[in-house]
Amino acid sequence: RNMGAKVNLISGPVNLDSPAEINTIFVETADEMHQELNKYLDSDIIFMCAAVSDYTPINKLDIKIKSKSESMSINMVPTTDIIKSISKNTDAMIVAFALETCNGTDNAINKLKDKGAELIILNHPSDDGCGIDSNYNKVSIFNKGGEQFNIKKDRKDRVAKQILEFIVSKQA
Repeated sequence: RNMGAKVNLISGPVNLDSPAEINTIFVETADEMHQELNKYLDSDIIFMCAAVSDYTPINKLDIKIKSKSESMSINMVPTTDIIKSISKNTDAMIVAFALETCNGTDNAINKLKDKGAELIILNHPSDDGCGIDSNYNKVSIFNKGGEQFNIKKDRKDRVAKQILEFIVSKQA
């Protein structure tokens, strides 16, 4: 938005206000997110930064499950891989994100290839004081050609700006 783009944000449940001048669509399930995203496949760039669960419970209950002394199992099925699904149906540049705690580079590159994204941004969550509970981050951006671009440790807002500038430079 700050760079002049029209932005549609599809968001799961959060305790944050919707950003100004952005069309925000709230969803509760991975399936709802997938359905909504399919409405915006004509976009120029699609950022896939949601941590969507890989599995969904088969049976969903509307009641509390009372605790018991015995163990319990929950049967689950794979959730639709949203990135892989949409990458076949859009000309948009798809930018995926990976948060890896070990073998980060290899896992990120494999995810990039498997999902059909154009770029993947690898977060380094426990490296050099960066991470979810920190105001700092550093990332590595990989493209399909195997090139790597590193953004050094900085405040998250500055890292985000550098990511956007890098992506826009690739669109020009």
